[in-house]
Amino acid sequence: MHLAIRDVSKTYTNGVRALRSVNLDIPRGMYGLLGPNGAGKSTLMRTIATLQEPDTGSITLGDQERVVRPLAMPRGRVSHRVRVAAALPPR
Repeated sequence: MHLAIRDVSKTYTNGVRALRSVNLDIPRGMYGLLGPNGAGKSTLMRTIATLQEPDTGSITLGDQERVVRPLAMPRGRVSHRVRVAAALPPR
């Protein structure tokens, strides 16, 4: 299954621009997301998992455009990995 990210941008209300026109094509497989602190890794993952909305752009998984509707965030300390896994469709 192919993940296509097209022109995704996100700026937070405090003015921090976390993502600027991100374009990625990711074929099926296992990948890591590396970058320095503040590079937008967590913002990108939350956006892919539909936990937050991008300001612009689209994310397509296979032939389905991801419905960008943030999920209610669980209370307490829940790992990012669990939240992302819960939001992604089964294989």
